[in-house]
Amino acid sequence: MPNANKNKGKSFERELANHLTLVFGLNFERVWSSGAFVGGKNSFRMNRLSDSQQLLATGDLIVPDELKHTSFECKFYKDFSFTSLFSENKQLDGWIKQASAANKTWFLVVKVNRVTPFVVFDAKENWIKPANYMNYKGCYICTMDNFFEHNKDAILIPK
Repeated sequence: MPNANKNKGKSFERELANHLTLVFGLNFERVWSSGAFVGGKNSFRMNRLSDSQQLLATGDLIVPDELKHTSFECKFYKDFSFTSLFSENKQLDGWIKQASAANKTWFLVVKVNRVTPFVVFDAKENWIKPANYMNYKGCYICTMDNFFEHNKDAILIPK
């Protein structure tokens, strides 16, 4: 029997892949078996993978060649403690650690039920941020509304 939570996550991965395909005019696809193949305790595997294999194993989306320097991690949850952003959010800390493990320009895109999706990214990146954003432990958090559209050209440039 299908797991409803996994299906929810997969649907958001497909939704984000379709959105990015429209924004960049390049093909993004959901990784068909996204998970912890190279994450956490399995990070040693990255050293053994070719560049093309790494594209398929990093993050939740298969990115086009033009964006091989990027990684997208997706999360879709029922609840999220926004008030803990003012102190410590261990859930978000874990997601950031997972997203940043790729050693690429990374984006963590989070969708919470009945809340506008938001993007988390390394504060070292000089992306255009909306008027309302916050700094959380060396990362910026902002809504996804037009974020990728406003930063499309800068994201396409490898760092």
